[in-house]
Amino acid sequence: MATGPTREPIPVIPTPPCPPGSHAAVEMAVEMVLVHNCLIRAINSIYYYAQHVTKAEDIRDFLHFCAVSVDLIHHHHEGEESFIFPPWAEATNRKDLLENVAEHREFHDGLDKLGEYARTTTPEAYNSQELFKVLDGFVPPLTSHLNSEVDRILAMENTDNAVARRILDEGKKKAMDGASRDKLVPFILGCHDATFEGGKHFFPPMPGLVKMILVWWYGSKFQATWRFCPSDLYSRPKERILGPGAA
Repeated sequence: MATGPTREPIPVIPTPPCPPGSHAAVEMAVEMVLVHNCLIRAINSIYYYAQHVTKAEDIRDFLHFCAVSVDLIHHHHEGEESFIFPPWAEATNRKDLLENVAEHREFHDGLDKLGEYARTTTPEAYNSQELFKVLDGFVPPLTSHLNSEVDRILAMENTDNAVARRILDEGKKKAMDGASRDKLVPFILGCHDATFEGGKHFFPPMPGLVKMILVWWYGSKFQATWRFCPSDLYSRPKERILGPGAA
């Protein structure tokens, strides 16, 4: 990837067709795409704002957004490693599914470097080129993995539907039990795009009133951090706050 203003955003992933009554693996693939696209949008936001934060307060909040992004990418993949792919491999006797877990190692160290940089760098010492170097070291294998994982999930369509649904539902619940909701909820809402693919996706799957309550309850603690999300906390794409065309 090029550095600086010529950098191109990482493309989001299209969802596979999912007509009513689809296999649990197809439904999971759609949901996984929507989650992965949140991660991609967060990375794109980091790439964009890295070169436009100049004030100490903005740099501090931006670096916290970077740190939160790292934490939630790790949390997402740790949930898969522990609660989804190993049980699925065992239930189907498909050891190739564990290749998905092995891919995590290709970007794990780079993610850790970003997390360390975000947590230890002061606003005075911040250097966008150093941050770009860290990003460019792991983002290509990360984005490749985010795409290939969807194909692996779709390949599970030949698994017994009831078994697949049980593994997925249990895995998601266990992963959520260990989540920091004051970070996870605003991050997902702020990095989802409600207009994606014509706005056809009900994601996250919760009633509007529940979403309003969650935004009120969880959105205020790190309010300054969520400025760097590409959407507001109702998943509506928003104008950039810094740089060309800032609101």
